[in-house]
Amino acid sequence: MQARDRYVQSLNDYRACLAANGANTQACEGKRVLMETDEHVLNSAANDANAKCQSYGAKPGDPAYVQCRAQLDAAATQASATYSASQPRYDPLGHDDPASPWYRR
Repeated sequence: MQARDRYVQSLNDYRACLAANGANTQACEGKRVLMETDEHVLNSAANDANAKCQSYGAKPGDPAYVQCRAQLDAAATQASATYSASQPRYDPLGHDDPASPWYRR
């Protein structure tokens, strides 16, 4: 999952928590912290990509800059997909755990 996707998801989760809990904002504190952390990561990633492309001599708005940012985004997307595919799948119901009553053979 990309930084932008994580931020959007955590923002939506936080907003849903606020809507569900009304004036009890303390109930959503963990979701707020997660959202702010995801926002920071998103901004850091954008700043890193901006600096990297500018270090190559590209200026924001130039075709070379746009191409550089697109290539960096594509590389990050591919790296994220490769990492996700390499991770074991977690089944919270225990379908893959022989000790679980929900185990499927």
